[in-house]
Formats: sequence, C-alpha cells, structure tokens
Amino acid sequence: MSHQVRRRLAALLSGASLVLSAPLLAVPASAASAGPAGPVDGATAEAFYEAQSRIAAAADEVNRQAHLDPATGYSNITVSVKDQGYTLYWKGELPKNVRDLVAAQRARGVAVSVVPSRFTAEELKERAHAIITSDVRVNGAEIISAGPSEDGNSLKIGIDSAQLAARGENREALGDAAAIPDSLTRGIPVALAPEEAAHDTGLREADNSPWFGGALIKTVKDGKAGLCTSSFGAKWPKEYNPAKIDQYYLITAAHCVSAHTTVRSGNGVVIGEVKDQIALYDSAFILVDKASPWFYTGGPVRSASQYPSKFTGPGFLYNGMDYCVSGALTGEVCGGRAVATGQEKKIDGNTRVVAELDQLAGNNMAGKGDSGGPVYSYGTQGTKFAVGILSATIKGQNCKNPLGGNRSECSPNLYVTDIASTMRLYNGLQVGGFA
Repeated sequence: MSHQVRRRLAALLSGASLVLSAPLLAVPASAASAGPAGPVDGATAEAFYEAQSRIAAAADEVNRQAHLDPATGYSNITVSVKDQGYTLYWKGELPKNVRDLVAAQRARGVAVSVVPSRFTAEELKERAHAIITSDVRVNGAEIISAGPSEDGNSLKIGIDSAQLAARGENREALGDAAAIPDSLTRGIPVALAPEEAAHDTGLREADNSPWFGGALIKTVKDGKAGLCTSSFGAKWPKEYNPAKIDQYYLITAAHCVSAHTTVRSGNGVVIGEVKDQIALYDSAFILVDKASPWFYTGGPVRSASQYPSKFTGPGFLYNGMDYCVSGALTGEVCGGRAVATGQEKKIDGNTRVVAELDQLAGNNMAGKGDSGGPVYSYGTQGTKFAVGILSATIKGQNCKNPLGGNRSECSPNLYVTDIASTMRLYNGLQVGGFA
C-alpha cells in the first residue's frame, strides 16, 4: 500500500465512528465491515452476499467456458440466492465442456437449472441494436429501449410513454408487434410496453493521486461545467497497450464529459484529460499519472462516515443478483437487484447498453451528481468486485444535496453499464487487483 493510500486511510478512518448512517442507507462503521448492514431476503447482509458470491463464482465459470466458442448457444444467466444456484438459458445442446462443468458444480451443491432458449444472447443483442437504432415509431412514439427477455425467447421493446400521452394515445394499448417490421425482428417475438424515458444524473470532495473511484469530480460537457463521480481506477499494462508503457486511467460516465477536456477533483486539482469515450457503454477514460484500485464508499461527500475500500477485481452483471452503488452525493446504497441485463436504451438521445437495478426497499440509490459512480458486488470476507458504471436514474425526483439545498433525478431505480463489456475493448485492461 502506498504512503498516500495509508495517509488517506488514517484520515478517513479516524472519523468513521462519528456518523453511523447517511441519508437513505445504513452505513458500515468502518472499512473492516464485511458488507452493508441489515437483512437481505431474510438473511443477514454478510451471509447473503457470501452466498451470492459463491453462486456468482460458479456462474462466472460457466460464462467463461460458454464464450470460448464464438458460436456459443449461451443466452442468459439468472442467479437466485434463495434457490442456492442459478438458471442457465441456452439455445441448443450444451457442449461437453459446459455440460461437464455444470455436472461438477451440481456435485459441489450448486443448484444449476438448464432451460432451453430460442435465441442466443448474440442473436438477441444484434436485433435489439438494429431496432433501437432504427427510425421506426410505434403509434407515433419513439422506441427508447430494446433488450432480451430473461429466458432468451423474445425481445422487450419500450415505447416513450410521454410521447404517447402527448399524442393522446392510450399508453396501455400499443397494438400488436407488427409495428416492428420483420426486417428488424427477423422472426424474434417482441413485447411492446410504454416506458418512462431515463435521464442522466450528471455530480468525495478532495481526492488526490493515486486517484480513487467513488470521488466527486468536476467535468466539462459541451462547454458547460458539471459534477459527476469517478467509478474505477484502471491500469493498462505495457505488455498490451500500443505506447509500450504502463498507463493509468480513471473511468467515469461518457455522458459526463467531452473529448479532450480536463477533469478536476472536487477541490479543483487537475486529474487528467479525457482520452477516450465509449458511448454505447457510457464509459470515459481519463489519462492520469497514477490510478488506484481503491474507492470511496460509506457516506456521501462532507460526511464523516465515508471510508476507502478496495476492489478485488472485475465481475459480471447477472439477473437476480444484488449490487451496490457508491455515488459521491448519495454514498453507498446496496440492495439494487438486477432485473434486466443487456438492454439497449435511448437516454437523452443516445443509445446505451444497460442493466436495470431496482432497490429492494425503495430507497434512493442515486441522483444528480452520482453519474459515473461505481457499481459493485460484495463477495466473501468483505471482498468487492467492480461490475458497472452508474449511467442514469429512472423516474427521478428531488432529494437532499449534501453540498447544500436539493438536487434532482434521485431514484431507487437505475440504469448501469457493464464494465466487462468496456474492458473487452481494451485488451489486458485491469480494474482492481493491480499495484
């Protein structure tokens, strides 16, 4: 651990016992906590997240094996802690490597259910992207989301409910799926539903190098200053990047920044310049002198209950799993269950591939200023795995701003992007677990 990290740990932890809770959530009293306090699905949070981590590790094994074959029949995975296992949705016959792995996991006590799907994840992804990037409208209203059903048998299509209402259309009567031409669906069934459009959330207060995730950052987008949150520090080793030197990045949401703009910390220190943006996964790479696998969690800015924690490495987003978010202005909120992964959504005019998280108790998970914040899961013994970037809130409302006054777009329902998809575009990129 570097001198700077030790110094920050000491400074933050010296006040960690002063405030035991932040607005909207219970906050662990120290960085040694194994996970968020409170019961989850009838179990303690610690027991729940340990069980979920074991199941997710088994699901990860199958996920990796499944994608060794470019023509994989993989469709989806849904995790269930209650059932002590996961459901694997698959088109066609399981190949021997996956079949053997599933058998071995069942022998270890993991409940694995294999359910046939009509379509693969790639087939659904391709058609969802074609639909949402088309100019097709339904009853005169824009298509704002398209993504696979959980079972891999169809596509879910969201129609802008405000546009339907403005045209005097019955929000619940969208007509049949024939509004989407066969040239786009190519035989995949679709289910249409009205949907409220999402909006960018757009804000801990004095971070310094090596740069942490979960910190308040000052950004510039289209010439306008804004506040967002950093998600993860990342290392691109010299063995993989074209510059042949170790490069470090701080990642945030692409919608927070414009290309080649300078990003600053909450107290105005220059962090670095935006070098790359991946709009589809709402991720932006800020080139920095040194990034850290650590991030801020606990309470929001200006609270004594915030503290540093460390990412063990990257993870995946699965339907049915619970995740945490750590926005700079809201702080850590857990219990966000993934209810729909791999969905393509039109958000403020741009298409993003996102998962929807719904907070189980109805508490706000994020609001304005939390965009770009880290999304993660708890593992055994307090380990944490980076899985995504906070992209947008759904059906936002006003809530308290720790910087003063109120802020908008606060909601228990979020859209988050998948960090694993971004990492695939940077061969060898490390998120968590690097020195």
